[in-house]
Amino acid sequence: MSLPILALHDSGHTAASSAATDASPAFDIIDTDVSLLADCMASLLSFTQVTAEVVAREHGVRVLDSRFDISAALGTVHRGQRTEPRVDSLRVRAEIVADASVDQIGRIRAETERRCPMLAVLRRNGVPVISEWTLCPAA
Repeated sequence: MSLPILALHDSGHTAASSAATDASPAFDIIDTDVSLLADCMASLLSFTQVTAEVVAREHGVRVLDSRFDISAALGTVHRGQRTEPRVDSLRVRAEIVADASVDQIGRIRAETERRCPMLAVLRRNGVPVISEWTLCPAA
């Protein structure tokens, strides 16, 4: 059984991240509490954005603006038994505004996913990660 309880958003180069949590009572978290899992996902959001910026620069692409959304489904029950909370799946959505081609953004996405330490840890632990990146043309 999975409950989608974390959604995080970050946009621009200097915008603060915001986290919306809808925690299940099974996690003993009150919505106003700071959650360790929310902190981990916020770190993932920051790592992903910074890694993407570095990789883009290395590929000669200037990112003018970006928006990253991360949502995680956390599980509490396995084979009918209550378990410790775990990440069952993760979805990363990115909208990148840049003077770049779709192919360049695809290469930047792949390299970011390979180099981002937090994504690597999740994948190595068997967490399915769905990543959707969209190129938004510069105005």
